[in-house]
Amino acid sequence: MAFAIKLLDHTKTASECPELNKAEAEIISRLLLPPVREITIGPKDNSVKIGGEYVTYRHQFKFFNKTAVMLRIDDSLDDKEIDRRIDIVKNFRIERMGSIMNLNGIAIRCLSDDGARFASVVERIVNVFNGPVILYSFEPAVIEAGLKKSKKIRPLIFGANDKNFNEMIKLAIDYDCPI
Repeated sequence: MAFAIKLLDHTKTASECPELNKAEAEIISRLLLPPVREITIGPKDNSVKIGGEYVTYRHQFKFFNKTAVMLRIDDSLDDKEIDRRIDIVKNFRIERMGSIMNLNGIAIRCLSDDGARFASVVERIVNVFNGPVILYSFEPAVIEAGLKKSKKIRPLIFGANDKNFNEMIKLAIDYDCPI
């Protein structure tokens, strides 16, 4: 019973239980998977984990990952405004009851429908910001233009739908990025 509690608390894994064989541990591990898989976005030295939670409401259980808060920057903004918003993300800091809250990353949204403009904004941001980035467009060609400029930081791809699903999945696989 004590080991079961440790499984639920995430302090132990099923494979660490001496009473279970490998097959049983794998079955238990699959049963304990959260409804939404945990993913990591951003560069290795400044990444954020999202998903992987077992609850929808906080009274059901406890949350394991801190909520990631990001500022959206549209590619339709001029370069001066983009730089100002990058500075906001880098310098934002509020202390509440002993906890430091900050912005974790930037969501870059394509409003221009111009892959070259989107790519240049992504490159501008990635060159000065070392944190998690979300690439936000419903056009696979635009997302790919952004991925070419940001693949080293492993951005999150946002914008898959029933019309572009296969193309977006292929991009996620080709660039090893979460979607």
